[in-house]
Amino acid sequence: MRRRARSVPESSTPARAGWLSAVSCLMAAVVAFAAPAAAYAAPARAHAAAPVYLRDTVTYRAPEEETRAWSVRPADADGKPDARTHYTLQGAPGATVTEKALVTNLSKVPVTFAVYGTDAFNTATGQFDLLSADHKPTDIGSWMVFDNSTITLPAGASAAVPFKISLPPTATPGDHVGGVVVSLVNLNAGSGQKVNVDARVAVRTYLRIPGNYRPRFGVGPVTATYQRVSNPFGHGKVEVTYTVSNTGNIRMQGHPTITVTGPFGNELGKLTPKDLPELLPNQSATFTSTVEHVFPGGPLTVKVSVAPFTDPLQPVGQDLPEVSGEGQVWAMPWNLLILIALLLVIVAALWWRFRRRLLSRLDAATRAVRERTLQEVSAGKTGAYKVGAGRSGPKGGAA
Repeated sequence: MRRRARSVPESSTPARAGWLSAVSCLMAAVVAFAAPAAAYAAPARAHAAAPVYLRDTVTYRAPEEETRAWSVRPADADGKPDARTHYTLQGAPGATVTEKALVTNLSKVPVTFAVYGTDAFNTATGQFDLLSADHKPTDIGSWMVFDNSTITLPAGASAAVPFKISLPPTATPGDHVGGVVVSLVNLNAGSGQKVNVDARVAVRTYLRIPGNYRPRFGVGPVTATYQRVSNPFGHGKVEVTYTVSNTGNIRMQGHPTITVTGPFGNELGKLTPKDLPELLPNQSATFTSTVEHVFPGGPLTVKVSVAPFTDPLQPVGQDLPEVSGEGQVWAMPWNLLILIALLLVIVAALWWRFRRRLLSRLDAATRAVRERTLQEVSAGKTGAYKVGAGRSGPKGGAA
């Protein structure tokens, strides 16, 4: 009996080539998403120029003028320079504290300086600064009294300027911070210009009044943004911006710690930035730090903890508890999810293709078995008829 040829699946060579082309395109897309993170260039960020704050020595050259330079530092009772870099004082309400400031003219010409006291404050980034000459002090700067508001020094000469701090009876406990300022004002007044230049140097002045000390820090708000990378298996960055406020009456610094955790409390990143600058009472400052190598684990919790500490020269005798604040940020691994989706599409397509070919082969096998059975059945019926006819012939002949 002649064997029947096996049926050919429905798919043809051109269709198979098209399928391979589609898979190649999908794989190319996967490779593109899996490109190294270095191929991704983040937009350049503009950084503001760092401001210039008070110094203990300044050099100033006015238009068409000789160079003027001068300095100021604390002096002892004899008017001689001592080892101090700033004043650390203490007094009760109603008391009077006396001190001296040593002013040196480093210029080659005689110079007249203005000497006065003013209040201190923190800038937006936490730097120490003093009120400008056109702002009237309301705290320790208003308590400072100088024998003379101006002083004229020959070239290279120094002089001790006495002053006193008269504390009012209503002065509140805690730290009161300001500075002794020595400045040149209106250097351009005689040159026909209308520009006033206030070039100044100062000595920090810390005055503590005994009483109910309240060393307190507060953290918040805390905001965060996630900077992803193109590599689906890569780790991005969390840029954290947080505000620290001194809500007490004691000047303090702090050790900050930033922790990034995932939705199940698992730690994804940690950073210990440099110590915070000294924050004065009732002042606040905003800082920004970046936590590297953070996996985009969905909803992330950013916790900023600050352990405060005080000036060792003026301890408060209290335990300073750690304070913290939290913020939230979403960091979805979109590139990884897209890659997984592409792989699932490829697997589903391959399974669908395999299942189609398998069903096609099963259908072909079923048809072959059915046709073979029909042929065998047909052959059996025909054989039985012929055998019966051959036997009946002789019997009929015999009859």
